[in-house]
Amino acid sequence: MPTSTLSDVASRLGRRLLLALAAATALVVTLWAGDNLLHQGEVLRWVRVSGTDVSGLDAADLDRAIDGIAAGYADTEVVIRTDDSEVRTTAGVVGLELEPVATADNAFRVGRGMVLGRPFSWLGALFGGRETPLALALGPGHPEELEAIVNAGQPEPVEPTFVLRDGAVDFNPGRTAAAFDLAGVRDDVLAAGAAGHVPIVVDARSVPRAPTLSDDAARAFVDAVNAATENGIEVRAGDRTAAFDAATLRRWLVFDTRGAEPRWLLDDLAVTDALEARLGGIGEVDGTAPDLVVVDGNVAIASITATCCAEDSTTRVLDALGDGDSIVTLGLRDRSGAEQQLLEDYGVVELVGQATTPYDCCQARVTNIQTFAALLQGHIIEPGASLSLNDAVGQRTAEKGFVEAGVIYSGELTSDVGGGISQFATTFFQASFYAGLDIDKYAPHTIWFARYVDYAGRAGIESTISWPRPDVVVTNNAPYPVLVWPTWTDTSLTVSLYSTAYATAQVAGQDISWDDQCKVIRTRRIRTFPDGSEKADTFVARYQPGNGIGCDGKPTNPDSSTPEPTGTAEPTTPAEQTPDQTATPAPEPTATATSG
Repeated sequence: MPTSTLSDVASRLGRRLLLALAAATALVVTLWAGDNLLHQGEVLRWVRVSGTDVSGLDAADLDRAIDGIAAGYADTEVVIRTDDSEVRTTAGVVGLELEPVATADNAFRVGRGMVLGRPFSWLGALFGGRETPLALALGPGHPEELEAIVNAGQPEPVEPTFVLRDGAVDFNPGRTAAAFDLAGVRDDVLAAGAAGHVPIVVDARSVPRAPTLSDDAARAFVDAVNAATENGIEVRAGDRTAAFDAATLRRWLVFDTRGAEPRWLLDDLAVTDALEARLGGIGEVDGTAPDLVVVDGNVAIASITATCCAEDSTTRVLDALGDGDSIVTLGLRDRSGAEQQLLEDYGVVELVGQATTPYDCCQARVTNIQTFAALLQGHIIEPGASLSLNDAVGQRTAEKGFVEAGVIYSGELTSDVGGGISQFATTFFQASFYAGLDIDKYAPHTIWFARYVDYAGRAGIESTISWPRPDVVVTNNAPYPVLVWPTWTDTSLTVSLYSTAYATAQVAGQDISWDDQCKVIRTRRIRTFPDGSEKADTFVARYQPGNGIGCDGKPTNPDSSTPEPTGTAEPTTPAEQTPDQTATPAPEPTATATSG
């Protein structure tokens, strides 16, 4: 038996498919024709008028149905839209009226006649129905209401917007809106309504509605603003001067586009903050730190009559830029009587740490201690800044008022210019310790002195100092400045630190051990911060068994030679230390950090 070729198989399948299609077409035509015969004198199956099913109605019933539809047609929803907007109203407001007789005639004609494709549209109506084309006319409607509805929905064009980009003023282009053409709206609704769909959705004709400000005008405005600010400006207030560059000036800009032409203004808050930061503060003298004093335990401002800046400062800066001036002089505000508010704004309002150590009256070392204290009195440690006692005071010399007094060289007591000022280092160290400041460098004495216990009688919380090292260095970890205010009497030294309370500190415990004959004291400090977090550090002090005796019991200076004076104060054997950061131990209740 011969084998069929692939082309023979395809040919047979093609013929069968054509026969099947022909049979299906014949069936659809037969059903359609039969349905038409069954509805002689009636509206055909699946026909609707304005969304109402009128299938199978004879002429009289159809007339009554369409009369009812026409009577309520004024309430038919109308949706009018453009690419940019949409409004909703009703056929009655537009003035759209349905003509019953012509519409009834249209309903009878739907699906009738031997027109090619009618049988298949009849079959498709099985799934979606068939809308009758409506016969409509435009009546008077409510033109004022229609106009108000359309105007309320008119889309707004997008105006150009001004931005700061790469340090310069730039703009984003505007965009024209597709607005409703009020003159053609009714005709557009009439055309859309004839399709018979409910609601009536109208893709209306539109007219362009351009932005008030053209892109060309926006570009010219941007060029003018950049030119006015490109050289920056120098601002003067009292004895202070600050320069602000173009990038800074442009960050202050705000733009008003409500009028016929755009305007550029300055953000008053941004300008005021910047001026206060650079030119403000307490007093009129140059420098970052104000002139503060402590009177009867209360912080006060030494002298103040006016501060930067007057209320019209922003206007003056704006006018200067507009006039092309490179320098502007600002007025000052009278702040007499406002000292407390200024102090609160600055952040120095209360005692946060204090320590006191005693000494015998009228010794040479007392002169050095008080001289050192006087040089530090009024020093301010700004937030995040560090204070090195050596850097702040410099080398202790006779020209600065220091005299010869006792020092420690190589573990032995001797004398030198500036001797005794390690008592200031210890007192300052204890005040900083309990104020919760970061202690970056310290060096405990090699020989223990009973006057160096803290307020609770604890040993090991102390430090010495020498030139150029060891040193005592602390960092202000608070967001507020710290005022260093030492005071003294004939028999004691007190170092007080003023700020706004931030970290609280306490001694969590002390461990005592022995390194041969040296006593080693480890002090654990716990600091608690405003967010509730805690931080622990450990400080180590090591003390020799006696003057000139090392940990091994042997002399620290076997040749007993006396070192030549070097103008230093209390050189010590141990190198500078930094506190060990440790895991937080369980704190033990102690006295408060500001006790002394």
